[in-house]
Amino acid sequence: MASETHGESDQQFNFAIVFYGDGVTPPTNCRIGDCIGSGGFGKVYLMTAVDKMLNKELVAKQVSLTSYGNENTMKSFEVEIKLLASFRHERIVPYHGFCKTQNTLSLFIERIPMGSLDDYLILESNPDLTESEMQDITKQILEGLQYLHCKKIIHRDIKGANVLLEEKFIIKLADFGVSKTLEETSMATTANAGTVRWMAPEMFIPQRYGVLVDIWAVACTLIQMINRAPPFNDLRETHLVIVRLMSPNPSPAYNLKTKGSKHREDFLRVTLEKNSAQRPNASQLLGNHPFVASLKSDDTSTDNHSMSLTELIKYNKSCDTNPGHRLFVPIKYFNINHLPLGYHDNDAVELVKAVANITVRVCVQNVSFERPNFTADTYGPYPFSDRRGSIATRTGTGYVYRIDRKRDTCCICTQCKKADTPSNHWGEIWVVTATKVVFDNQEARRTTCRIFYDEINSPFKKNLLEDFSVEEANIETDRCVIKCATCDPEILDNVSSLLRQAEICRSSLVEKYIGREEEPILAIIVSHPHGCTKQVTVGEWRERREKRELGADLTHYTYTASTCPGSEGAPVVMLSRINHMAYHTHSGTNADGFGYSGFWNG
Repeated sequence: MASETHGESDQQFNFAIVFYGDGVTPPTNCRIGDCIGSGGFGKVYLMTAVDKMLNKELVAKQVSLTSYGNENTMKSFEVEIKLLASFRHERIVPYHGFCKTQNTLSLFIERIPMGSLDDYLILESNPDLTESEMQDITKQILEGLQYLHCKKIIHRDIKGANVLLEEKFIIKLADFGVSKTLEETSMATTANAGTVRWMAPEMFIPQRYGVLVDIWAVACTLIQMINRAPPFNDLRETHLVIVRLMSPNPSPAYNLKTKGSKHREDFLRVTLEKNSAQRPNASQLLGNHPFVASLKSDDTSTDNHSMSLTELIKYNKSCDTNPGHRLFVPIKYFNINHLPLGYHDNDAVELVKAVANITVRVCVQNVSFERPNFTADTYGPYPFSDRRGSIATRTGTGYVYRIDRKRDTCCICTQCKKADTPSNHWGEIWVVTATKVVFDNQEARRTTCRIFYDEINSPFKKNLLEDFSVEEANIETDRCVIKCATCDPEILDNVSSLLRQAEICRSSLVEKYIGREEEPILAIIVSHPHGCTKQVTVGEWRERREKRELGADLTHYTYTASTCPGSEGAPVVMLSRINHMAYHTHSGTNADGFGYSGFWNG
């Protein structure tokens, strides 16, 4: 497309990369540039940096305030500005403010270099998308919709033109001009809006519809990716498309260019269900449908719970927190020589190994919408608060706290829920971690714990715990207790035995270290840094704080023992505080570089 120079090119607009424009304050660091596109809403201009403060490419969507008949476009712009200003999600195009002059209204968003999915499909020189690429794009669209729908917002215009592409087919949803915020009392609307070929049948009849119209549009966008053409492309007239949609069998998947996998075919079948009450929502598809649910997340752990030797070496070399991981000792090699001279005690070594035996690697695959903005301890940003509602796999650490054996009642583990004859010999395994790792039941349901992950080749599937629920969680103490059911007798017997061994080791040290005139300051942490195999670090605790909460005296420690991302929730063993089987859990690192625990007894 030939570029077009805008008549007001010397006029600066209300935009600065460091804050959202409010439409009033004059800009200081960018101005409008060349026109790079146009549509029914107006034109799109590339923004030109005035100074080096502007470190991102931006575009301005601009509508004329003086042109006749632009009232509806103005209303759409106002809706889009209001919505974009409230969004913060990796699948939504980033918003950077707006500017209103005497003649124009401009909306500033981040420029997505590859353009739209439409642009990619129209360009004949681009190769056809593979099914794997279609899966990935579809999954990301659903992630964006999951976020919007939980905010009670219908996009109402999901299509290839409004799916923007970054490198490697990372997508951002755009164009919220016809989006609808649903009333708190209802999850439905009757207003008609959208692009006909992507619209669900219920949008053409006088009845209320809700967020599931976006799911129909996702299916239509998948058809667009398969055929490299809009749905119902054989019908030239719009009214014929509506007639087809209102027929008994309205599916736009009747003329697919290529046959796909059984998962793709089933995805189209369930998402193009004419009866919207039977159409699955975004969360159900992401959690259960194999076309998208089986895809790997964008996390560094390639399969959530397995970590290759190559990845371990990569983390050892590239870790900014602890370069080379020189102070981390694999549990397999930990011995008395890793303890300071004043603590050369074989019983202490045995306690560390016993605690390591009940330490687990925690993997969480989503981020709760309920995460707060700030932490209770430092008032800094709460981890992952900027990714609420997204699929964001990360790892942490925890430890098994107790086992409750059950008899003569039906097991509630995942397998038994599906079985005709569930086991009546089972148990619940309780795991302690940090609330920063598992915040609530939204996250617990997508959490798995890998036990006995001591070496690269440690058994994987048979040592995986899943289907957790939260027993208790406290933001103030940064302590979360989750539990899951299992009827695997080997796991129950092994973990029970290890819990007893850990208690024996702890009890044997109480008389040695509790009540000493000179209080021991040794602090030892067993964790899974970066999701790697079990590692031990040794240091000293430096400061203890005390507070009383819920009728208990609680303490919090800072210490020199090294930690990394993935160590959060790990048990912190302090010889001066082993009169309790429940250990403090690692919470984070403070501004001075010391690790700190959550609050707990002792």
